Amino acid sequence: MCWVVQRVLEHCTINDAKEHVRNDILRSTALLATDQYGNYVIQHMLEHGPASARQEIIEKLHGQVVRLSQHKFASNVIEKCLQYGDSNSRLASVQEVLGSSDGESALQVMTKDQYANYVVQKMLEVCDDSQRQLLMTRITIFLNQLKKLTYGKHIVARVEKLLVAGNAAAAVQQAPQAAVAKKASASDEAARLLQSGPTEEDSSSTAAAAASFDQPAPTS
Repeated sequence: MCWVVQRVLEHCTINDAKEHVRNDILRSTALLATDQYGNYVIQHMLEHGPASARQEIIEKLHGQVVRLSQHKFASNVIEKCLQYGDSNSRLASVQEVLGSSDGESALQVMTKDQYANYVVQKMLEVCDDSQRQLLMTRITIFLNQLKKLTYGKHIVARVEKLLVAGNAAAAVQQAPQAAVAKKASASDEAARLLQSGPTEEDSSSTAAAAASFDQPAPTS
């Protein structure tokens, strides 16, 4: 049945009928997100629906990101929200995840969950640099604990990959700067020598070299 609904949304030429179906779906967003088949309809609307419908779905699920991320079907919907939402909606999700729950941060709970860990990975993948840094800073606090957990290892691998990529990018950026600084230093030294003339040490070395040429060659 969910495939029929998706085809209606895609190919129906009667705008009123399509709008009626879309409105029915939006009224039941949270319920469909957790349904074995309904979640595919919500994912389809997030990916192919109009921007207004996409934003309405994201807003309806706001405040439930942590709970739904731990659900077998709804976690896929949350991933799509992150993938197709705008930067502001992603930031809202990140802030929600960084909030605390009973004794353990929501983010820490999610990194250890069999479904929610994929949502965290998606966040690290699609968020902008500042949002990603917020997540990684918090994750590194309990990174060693995650290494011992089955689902936590997925997060560890993702974070370590991002750290390596970040270090490589920093090195690439710093290399030209170091080369320019070295070249400038060499130019400054050359200019100093031209202005001040040879030093006493330079003169001594030159005189010693000249004297060696004046000495007769040894005879056998």
